[in-house]
Amino acid sequence: MRKIIIGLGGFGRNFIDDIKSSIDTLVITDMDSIKNSKAKYKINLNKDSFENIIEDTIKNYDQIIIVSGLGGKSSTKLLQIVKILEKNKKVLEVIVNKPFSWEGEERTRLSESIIDKLVDQFITIKIFDNNNMKNYIDKDIGTNEAFKIHSNVIYEYIVQKYISEN
Repeated sequence: MRKIIIGLGGFGRNFIDDIKSSIDTLVITDMDSIKNSKAKYKINLNKDSFENIIEDTIKNYDQIIIVSGLGGKSSTKLLQIVKILEKNKKVLEVIVNKPFSWEGEERTRLSESIIDKLVDQFITIKIFDNNNMKNYIDKDIGTNEAFKIHSNVIYEYIVQKYISEN
């Protein structure tokens, strides 16, 4: 079984760049920083034909895991991307990361709305929350290092659930 991890948006791009994975990776974002990503494949959401590019990129994979932050601009594309990928029934799970509470009510409402819609589509979903980072991060660690640790916690979840069984 060939697996691929898709990182969506800024959080997804950072996640892919933070982990050391033997699994192929794809970053989908609208950010200019996409060209600096370590991902094997890169898709820019600003391109009109991203649906065809996504389908072409994933055609040789049997299982897909999506990692996305919620509350930002790219997260609004998550449902559309899941719908594209679900045509082939290859999505194992969507792993989402909720924004910090201090990022505001609008981002929180958007993230909750997206989660509800994923649940309504019977998508398997795992929710991580930025607010829980304090549970496993030392106060003396800088922000960048804290997010790398958070990425690795998420990646360990993926490894335990989907990779170590093979």
